[in-house]
Amino acid sequence: MDARSNIGSTAMIEAAQFNHGEVVRFLKENGADPQWRCREGLTADEWLAQGGVPGRYQQQFPEQENIADAQTEEKIRRIMAEGLSPREYAAEHGRHILVYGYGAYRFTDPEVERWAHGLAKILFTPGMLEQCEEEYLRGEELDDARRCRAGLSRRIARRDRKGAT
Repeated sequence: MDARSNIGSTAMIEAAQFNHGEVVRFLKENGADPQWRCREGLTADEWLAQGGVPGRYQQQFPEQENIADAQTEEKIRRIMAEGLSPREYAAEHGRHILVYGYGAYRFTDPEVERWAHGLAKILFTPGMLEQCEEEYLRGEELDDARRCRAGLSRRIARRDRKGAT
């Protein structure tokens, strides 16, 4: 659960850096060490308290916006080159994305910004990812998405029952 990435981070720390409190809670409930500190010396709870990377950045540089660098913008362009709308991309890839923070950035290219913010909205709005999956997926891909959703529902129900006792 606390396996480190190639940059010495963990899934819980990375989720907290993108201000995903629900993911952090889920990982802690399933055995992640809440005392783990990243290379900056912060725990996941400390990252969440300051609003993740965007919050920390805004605290340090309040006059600046979160502007994506050229490399980030190019990454989104490569994804867009697949020819999928944000809804189609979310349907195909959304259930495999643990953290998606590009929706917090401003981009120089308005088309890139619309696409990235559109995908973020789908991933962070309850029920939208499921709508996209039902609309765009077929056959085994749709069955897999439904199995993933059912498994998540069971885990949430178990967690809720456990919390109620």
